[in-house]
Amino acid sequence: MAISLSIESSELLENFQWKSTDDAVAKNSDKIKAELADVLIYAILMAEDLGVSIEDIILRKLEINQLKYPVDKYKGTATKSTEDIDGESQS
Repeated sequence: MAISLSIESSELLENFQWKSTDDAVAKNSDKIKAELADVLIYAILMAEDLGVSIEDIILRKLEINQLKYPVDKYKGTATKSTEDIDGESQS
């Protein structure tokens, strides 16, 4: 299931290759929607196969991200949590 999800994600990504997001959406909107649907279908099927609640895992991940990336520190930056706000790596 994970392999199929990865393949479908790659097919979605192909629609954006060598284009700006706006250009990709303007030219490939129907294909993007179809591939996004495939990604979501496989993600839902995988969650069902694993016996996990989609709502629970999404809410948990949002909690983790909130702790890892506090808004007051990271809003408006592209800094990863493994780097400090000045761009230096943390141990």
